Amino acid sequence: MSTSYSHFTPSEREKILILRDRGISIRAMARMLGRAGSSISRELRRNLSVDGTYCAHEAESKYRQRRQRCVRKRRLDEPALRELVEEKLLDYWSPEQIDGRLKFEGSKHQVSYATIYRSIHRGMLKIPKRCLRRGGRGPSPHTEETRGRIHDHKTIHERPKSADKRSWFGHWEGDTVRGAAGKGVVATFVDRRSGFLVAALMPNRKAETLKDAMCHAFSGFPDSLKRSFTVDHGNEFFGYKDVEKKLETKIYFADPYSPWQRGLNENTNGLLRQYYPKKCDFLSVTAKQFKDVIASLNNRPRKRLGFRSPCECFPCRRVLHFT
Repeated sequence: MSTSYSHFTPSEREKILILRDRGISIRAMARMLGRAGSSISRELRRNLSVDGTYCAHEAESKYRQRRQRCVRKRRLDEPALRELVEEKLLDYWSPEQIDGRLKFEGSKHQVSYATIYRSIHRGMLKIPKRCLRRGGRGPSPHTEETRGRIHDHKTIHERPKSADKRSWFGHWEGDTVRGAAGKGVVATFVDRRSGFLVAALMPNRKAETLKDAMCHAFSGFPDSLKRSFTVDHGNEFFGYKDVEKKLETKIYFADPYSPWQRGLNENTNGLLRQYYPKKCDFLSVTAKQFKDVIASLNNRPRKRLGFRSPCECFPCRRVLHFT
């Protein structure tokens, strides 16, 4: 015997009305309608009017009202939680970061990242696409390297094991983020263990400019927090030997066409692009605006850190920039 249950239809309610007016018993009605006697009894008990009469139209109306009341409430229908989620999304937090951070803080407000994504896709949260990590974009196509070659350098394969394992602070990955042609560049350096970002606004990608920016940004760091840097083969790193000498550090170069070897830096550059999309004008960005953006990124929770922020993990919490 099937255990499934279906609700009475308007047609069945009309038949119950007719059969009841004819004085047919509940058991007989059940046999004629192919229903359980308890179902007929419950239908009449729920929907009889005060004077004991049964009206199919009123029974259907009461049924729909009950169905509406018993619909499960959606988590983000709660105004306080909805406002909190929208605020963090507008601040470029991912749904997973919001979910994880709420759990980490033991907040009374809890919502899964899957629920947040569903709400976004259904249009319940009015969030611009720019606030989502990739905005629906796929990976960039591979392009052939046309820049010069750096020689006599140390490769990533010579890097200390502590850098590979992320066991110590002070091992950095470095790169540059370009704006529109002639509109400035940003140098980014990310600590491999904590994800803490140090960034520098620069007018161009010249090696001399990068060297000055890098030395200025890390000049106040203790030796224990500038153990090594891993960068790509861009021409802007041609002055790496001067940087090594001035900062008393080591610079290692990733293999050509291997951005995954600096995956943390690549991912962080993607986060920075949420604030500064491609072809933006970095020359028009003020020092205060830039500092606020870097602070926002360093205070954003990360899954691999147990949803703590890089700022909460890194020993030196200054936000440094160069203009």
